Amino acid sequence: MKISFLLGLSFCLASAAQAKDLLKQFPVKPTPAKAGARAAGPSQSRLALKGAFPVVASKQLQGAVAATNLAAAKKLVGKNALFVGVVTQVFAPRSGSIVLLNFAPDYKTALVGAVKAADFKKFPPLQSLQNKKVALRGKVISYKGRPEIELTGAGAIRMVK
Repeated sequence: MKISFLLGLSFCLASAAQAKDLLKQFPVKPTPAKAGARAAGPSQSRLALKGAFPVVASKQLQGAVAATNLAAAKKLVGKNALFVGVVTQVFAPRSGSIVLLNFAPDYKTALVGAVKAADFKKFPPLQSLQNKKVALRGKVISYKGRPEIELTGAGAIRMVK
């Protein structure tokens, strides 16, 4: 304890040259990365297509399911379906592996749209969908017991006018 106190005190009182000498004698090791940690991938906006999402008239969306209708979405797992809703949040985890489109403040209460990193370049910037009404077409899957729609191609997302 006394040694570490004295070493700390000497760092405070030492000149820059003395501090360098002390660092050579007592090198500081970098903190190892956590097991399973991944480097962040490029953001979707860096890989995105230039331009905007295609637009569709709301009257062309007959039979579309509301993205907030969780019960109906669960019945469509394993099938291709069309959903309509307002994107409340565009979420991209640090890993950069996916972008999620949420349709409710609590994402667990509505369908979630998912764009995987391999498909980022097929879409304009997904952040532009925040607070916009969109139509999603794709295969509905169950992820941790909740319905999610896989968005893999350019026609999977359309702005609704």
